[in-house]
Amino acid sequence: MHPFLQKLLAGQAVEWKPLGEVAIVYGGLTGKKKADFEAGNAKYVTYKNIFGNIEVEESILETVQIHDNERQYEVKYGDVLFTGSSEIAEEAGMSSVVTTHFSEKVYLNSFSFGVRFHDDIEIKPEFTKFLFRSNFMRMQIAKTASGVTRFNISKEKFKKIQIPIPPLSVQTKIAQILDVFTAITAELTAELNIRNQQYQYYRDKLLSENELAKVGFEWKSLGEVINLKRGKRLVRSELEETGEYAVYQNSLQPLGYYHQANCPSNSTFIITAGAAGEIGYSYTDFWAADDCYYLECPKDKLNDRFVYHALMNQKQKIVGQVRKASVPRLGRNSIENILIPIPPLAEQARIVAILDKFDTLTQSISDGLPREIELRQQQYAYYREMLLGFDGVR
Repeated sequence: MHPFLQKLLAGQAVEWKPLGEVAIVYGGLTGKKKADFEAGNAKYVTYKNIFGNIEVEESILETVQIHDNERQYEVKYGDVLFTGSSEIAEEAGMSSVVTTHFSEKVYLNSFSFGVRFHDDIEIKPEFTKFLFRSNFMRMQIAKTASGVTRFNISKEKFKKIQIPIPPLSVQTKIAQILDVFTAITAELTAELNIRNQQYQYYRDKLLSENELAKVGFEWKSLGEVINLKRGKRLVRSELEETGEYAVYQNSLQPLGYYHQANCPSNSTFIITAGAAGEIGYSYTDFWAADDCYYLECPKDKLNDRFVYHALMNQKQKIVGQVRKASVPRLGRNSIENILIPIPPLAEQARIVAILDKFDTLTQSISDGLPREIELRQQQYAYYREMLLGFDGVR
């Protein structure tokens, strides 16, 4: 146990109890049809709300039709809500705690379940929202899930999970410390959202016909002005866990690494399968796989970064061209037919200089807000594990 936690406990005992002894487990909505969710008269907590938040977000509750004679469990302050299944075993049973006293009846979606502690159990929701997201609790919960393509939580196994119950004063102190870190991350995330909105505002304005008409421009299809090149497939056994060159296949996250590159630095690329329509830009050489197209721009006519921003400005339209199938795909013709405005090179450079400042702030993983948020999240995770490391006091 960490010395700081020892100091917080000051010799006080920590009780370990199986969940089934200290709480009841109840289910979500039953007997509901699709029509019940189209014109609801009551609110409910969605699966997504639970998965994405350590405490239930009241502003995104959705509605469902509940009749007077129905017997459904209501969600109450202090309840811990869990997702009942997931396609990934490690993500089954994600928790979210009700830290709000609702002014109306609120229910729980059909694919989740709730835990309500007995009245005589002294445990604070402000503490449990961190406890059930800690690594050692997540490991216990994941072990209660089983399945092949989808992993479901076994309620019987779940009730046997052992939870630590420290004194209330210690729970309060731990919650206060961890709340500071989550507040900092929330502020940074809000700042990131504002900067993203600023980027989009200036991008829309600078690339509008009205603004570009002041310096002169012409519309051209990508196929007319760039050389669109398809990447080359690598089999999984050729990929490396670490390496000099990232491999992009069907997402903006590298599939792996390779010891060679087939695409030069400062290139825009477009994903054409999976996350089809996603647009990336790499400042370093990389390997484009066969579901990744990259753009070769003539330097005497086009600024690479300008093309990237011009494509990002039309991203919704590009995504709209994606064929919906088991694997979403974007065709080569759809990319080559994209129209972009082309002003003089000097104007392209001016626009790039402005938009890149916002892009660096909102996208850079080395010195932008995303990097700062990542560092604060790591700091929060470190203190959460340290402050909830009760394993040593069993």
